[in-house]
Amino acid sequence: MESRRYGRLRITTTSDDRVIVLYTKCYDRAPLADISNVFGVSVRTIERRLHEQDIFKEFQRKKWFLDECLAAARLVWARQYVIYPLEWWDFVVFSDECSIDVDAGNYS
Repeated sequence: MESRRYGRLRITTTSDDRVIVLYTKCYDRAPLADISNVFGVSVRTIERRLHEQDIFKEFQRKKWFLDECLAAARLVWARQYVIYPLEWWDFVVFSDECSIDVDAGNYS
C-alpha cells in the first residue's frame, strides 16, 4: 500500500536548506528579502528554514537622528562621567548592534 503525502511539497531540498543557513550566517545583516531574492523563494520560506535550525533573525531598529535636545542631553551625560578614571570604563559595555541568535530556541 502506498503512503500518501499530505500538504504541499517542499520547494527546497536539504542541501538548499544548508546553503540558506550558511549564507545567512555569512551575511547576517542582510534582510530576509535580499536572501530570498538570491535563492528565488519567498521570504516566508527562508524564515521557516531558519527557524527549523533555531536561527531567528532580529530586526534592526532605526537609528535616531541627533537633534539639539538629544545632543544637549548627551553632552550633560558626557560631562558627568568625564571625571571617572580609565580603569572604570573597562567594565562598561556599550551595545547597539543587531545579530542573529543561533540557539535562541534552545533553553536546555
